[in-house]
Amino acid sequence: MPVTSESAPNKRTVLFRRILSSIILVSAVLGILLAPNRSISDPMVGILSVTLVGLGLREFFKLLESKQFPSFYFFGIGAGCLTTLMEFLQSAGYLDLGRIRSMPVELLAVSFVLILLIVGVCAHRDIKLVVHALSSTLFGVVYVSILFNFLIRVFYHPDANGPVLVIYAIAVTKCGDAGAYFVGNLIGKNALIPTLSPGKTWEGALGGIITSVGISVLIFYFVQDIFGELSIIWAILLGLLLGVGGIAGDLVESLFKRQSGLKDSGGIFPGIGGVLDLLDSLLFNAPILYFVVEIFLVKGANG
Repeated sequence: MPVTSESAPNKRTVLFRRILSSIILVSAVLGILLAPNRSISDPMVGILSVTLVGLGLREFFKLLESKQFPSFYFFGIGAGCLTTLMEFLQSAGYLDLGRIRSMPVELLAVSFVLILLIVGVCAHRDIKLVVHALSSTLFGVVYVSILFNFLIRVFYHPDANGPVLVIYAIAVTKCGDAGAYFVGNLIGKNALIPTLSPGKTWEGALGGIITSVGISVLIFYFVQDIFGELSIIWAILLGLLLGVGGIAGDLVESLFKRQSGLKDSGGIFPGIGGVLDLLDSLLFNAPILYFVVEIFLVKGANG
């Protein structure tokens, strides 16, 4: 469809708002992640993490609510925030779990959440409704909170440059998003998965992946020490993984928005949307980054 004179300013306005919001967000995140004084930066990281997870879960449950899909709304938000808070307290060294420290804190939090949910289920008469609500609530906690928690683990990893690695992942992922957006708008013709998101194209996806790989290689040359002894091949492979993971994460959120009939998960960030619109691609990339750091970067260097 040709761009009319009336629609063109709208697209330019959206693009301007998107760029402005991105600049403000990047500046704020860099200021928090790279703050030299840990007595100041650690509480800010904790507050930011719990806030993002809480708002993300709120938007997730609102997407479900728009189609009358049941969930334990307040309980799910509280459980997700508790899970992220426990991960932060353990990773930052404020919480000492003693002998069970090696156990993922998510198992403790989710087990606690599951027990409470089952107790609540026993008091409810509509079993079918409760099963649906239980499933959606637990999925929301896993999807938003537990996936996000991998970023906290990387940030406080004792054997890696966590803050720089998190910034690296954000840069590669979000630049990939930007690459997909611009390439898709310029030359995109073939829909990627039209039933989920008609606006996403194969050309845009390829442009996003190439951008992610390019940014990963660029960071490798300028901040090579964060990759340890890994070669540039790893920078290419990790950029490829994060590029594909970012697209997958974006498509998963598109599935929820498509079902709910909403364009964005929220309107907190002008030109971007809600917190889930901001985090969707990062949520899938967080565990990818963590396992690459844990298996190849740390153990590879020690092995």
